Amino acid sequence: MTENGKIIACQTVSQKESEGYGAACGEPSFYSQFNGKDETNYSEIDAISGATITTNAYKTAIAKAFETLKILKGEL
Repeated sequence: MTENGKIIACQTVSQKESEGYGAACGEPSFYSQFNGKDETNYSEIDAISGATITTNAYKTAIAKAFETLKILKGEL
């Protein structure tokens, strides 16, 4: 992430989701959707069909990264 809050690259390091459903979060076709996004539009991605909880958890992790950036910049 840039200091201005733009996602440079996103990648799943590990996951233990169900094969055929949530495991898609480990595929570049899913996590690369976040690349280039910022806090205003990061949730505008194609969800994983049949894995709403996994998709929402991923978006929550991204939101926490934005929050961490604000903390590091002294904005929170």
